[in-house]
Amino acid sequence: PGAVAAYSKACEGKKKDRQACAQLGLWFSKGEQVKRDIPAAEKYLTEACTFPERIGTACYELALLYETELAGRKSEEEISELYRIACDRADSKRVGAACVAAAERHLQGKGVKKDRNAAIHLYNRGCMLKHRESCRLSCEWNCKEGQPHACAAVKAGKYPLGVSNCFKP
Repeated sequence: PGAVAAYSKACEGKKKDRQACAQLGLWFSKGEQVKRDIPAAEKYLTEACTFPERIGTACYELALLYETELAGRKSEEEISELYRIACDRADSKRVGAACVAAAERHLQGKGVKKDRNAAIHLYNRGCMLKHRESCRLSCEWNCKEGQPHACAAVKAGKYPLGVSNCFKP
């Protein structure tokens, strides 16, 4: 298709458009617009998740690929780092899921040191990105840490998106 050709051209040369690379990686990963091709997805997502621009969505999708389709190709530490980068560089609320994934890895000690405070920080970050699951987890963990305003949200079952009702930013 024409879109694929245009994005491919934009992802070439010295002045690569990392957003175009990210989009190509997503298409190849999911088999949208093109036939599903995991090596191509890895190539384009890696390009889009390269310093200094690092597209958060690409880093998140790349981490997912390494956890599923390309298991064993990267260490747990490298996968954890990709999720953390994706959370830090989040470019959409969808990447709030990267914050949850990074936090879960801190709670399990998977590729990183077990660290509840780091996990809570990541949930808080995801909530600020308006990611619903991050907000729920932020409220629940901050309540466990004894923050009454967080406990009030948990008791009410209301987890406000993108606001600091459950934590102190």
